[in-house]
Order: sequence, then C-alpha cells, then structure tokens
Amino acid sequence: MNAVVMAMQAILDEGDEVIMPSPAWPNAKQVVAICGGVNVAVAFEFHADGAITLDLDTLFAAVTERTRAIFINSPSNPTGWRMPLADMQRLRDFCRERGLWIVADEVYNHFVYDGQGPAPSFFCSCATTPTVCW
Repeated sequence: MNAVVMAMQAILDEGDEVIMPSPAWPNAKQVVAICGGVNVAVAFEFHADGAITLDLDTLFAAVTERTRAIFINSPSNPTGWRMPLADMQRLRDFCRERGLWIVADEVYNHFVYDGQGPAPSFFCSCATTPTVCW
C-alpha cells in the first residue's frame, strides 16, 4: 500500500483522474482521493458461467484529458480477475500513445495457482512484461 500511495502522490495533482476497474479494494480507491485525485470506476463484466472480464474499449472510453493513470489490480481483490496478456499489451500500447501511467498492484500474484500442485503458476507482470512476456 505504501508503494501505491507514493506512486499516486508522485503522479497526481488536484482533480486528476485515475481509471480503476470496479469493484476494487476500498483502500485503493481512497488513495486516489487522499492524493487529491478523482477515481473513475469502470465496471467488470460478470458472466453467467462465473467468468469475470474487463472490456478494454469501455476502460479506454473513460479516459479524459484529466486522466493521469489507469490502476490495475491483477489478480484482483476482491474479484480474483486476472488480466490476460493480450489485454496487458493493449493497455500498454494505449497508455504509451497517450502518456498515461499504469499503476499495477500485483501483490496477490503469489496466490495464483495452476491446479497442478502447490507451486504458483507463471504470472505475467505489467512491470516485467516488456522484457519477459512481450
């Protein structure tokens, strides 16, 4: 949480927006407010089969001239949603083109299991994907 607070303090001015998939951990939303920013929620899509998805076109449409960052919590608390690699690539490209920050909270990555035993499955991080995954 300290790292998220410091990142938001570094990039936000009063009234700047942070796009955040929702529902989101309440503390993540409050950090934006504490730093003078405005949280812009973009709803996850919940499907009948139990799948949870995030429509990137809807996320991108929420961006305005006041947007400074997109906050991604993957694996997500509270939903468990994980951002697919192809979506990470689209997000990266979108943010690079517009000069936006990606604030990636990946603290739950060690809880990702592939069902084959106790070892965590491979987790692709927003921070390492430019060199490792992409």
